[in-house]
Amino acid sequence: AYYTIHITPEPHCSFVSFETNLNQHSYTELVRQVVETFRPGRVCFSIFSDKQAQVGGDRARLTVNRELPGYELVASSQQGFDGAAYAASFY
Repeated sequence: AYYTIHITPEPHCSFVSFETNLNQHSYTELVRQVVETFRPGRVCFSIFSDKQAQVGGDRARLTVNRELPGYELVASSQQGFDGAAYAASFY
């Protein structure tokens, strides 16, 4: 498994991206830890899964808890294909 973090500090808008292929039953805690670490003004994330992943095709487990302390969920979506994907935006 790997973790990749890319940080671009800019005076007008900084950007942080975090990527991993860590195989989990749930990504709620990992997303919470990343958000707590960087404390961004806005959060957007996507989770992609295939049938071999621990979350597999279980869309209920693919989603992340819709509550991030200090943020409001403004959009979320799920897509189905050979695998599954989930995306959410918080402000």
